[in-house]
Amino acid sequence: MARTLIGNIKGPKGDTGDTGATGATGAAGASASVSVGTVTALEYGNDPTVTNSGSAQNAVFNFGIPKGKPADNITELDNLPVNSSVTPSADFPVPAVGDTSKTILGKIIKWFGDMSALVADMSALVATKFNAANVVNNLTTTASGYALDARQGKALHDENYYSSGDTIVLNDATYAGMSNASGNSISLFIPVPKQVNSRLNVSVNSVTINWVRADGQTYQGMLAVTQGVAGNINTPGTLGISVDGTFPTVKMMGVNLRATFTVM
Repeated sequence: MARTLIGNIKGPKGDTGDTGATGATGAAGASASVSVGTVTALEYGNDPTVTNSGSAQNAVFNFGIPKGKPADNITELDNLPVNSSVTPSADFPVPAVGDTSKTILGKIIKWFGDMSALVADMSALVATKFNAANVVNNLTTTASGYALDARQGKALHDENYYSSGDTIVLNDATYAGMSNASGNSISLFIPVPKQVNSRLNVSVNSVTINWVRADGQTYQGMLAVTQGVAGNINTPGTLGISVDGTFPTVKMMGVNLRATFTVM
């Protein structure tokens, strides 16, 4: 009868046996050490690295640290965005050393704004001024829109006022109120065709009189001035002078006078 061997057959597990006695303490192991080896800068974008160039018991760690992201190379203001500005209160502000970019931008914007306002004011002012071509140096222009040259002020003054040294010439002026002249004196009251700047003395240079006597006869002659005759001109007013001369003692009905006066 043949036999069949059945190997690797396990029977039911038995109970755990009792714990054995503690073994003897082993020998003390060698001391371990850790130190830093090299620190190497890596290019931006690399991962940091740590390697052990020592042993498991005496480790020497070498570190590789990546560089930070390089700053942007700004060569133009186009590449430097500014989100806001600081507006100063002063007129025509000027950027100064130490100002921030926002302050500088605010000053530039304010300066150009002030300049624009100034140009507008100047344009409005220029619009109110006369063109030099519309300033005339005469007293004859009648067109509108023209201004009188300042030199015409003197012309107007001379036209209406006597000044010291001016000569007054009266030709054939009739003064019917001159009568009852006697002796060697006569009073003349002569309206002056211009005003004077102030109360001025007047000297009589020469007088020619054509008068009518009471009997109806006429007489003509040069009045001989024997003294320095002087009178006064009021502004405005009448020239009143007394003349000492040689002429007949007659009642004059009317006088036709030609005289030359000088304002002193």
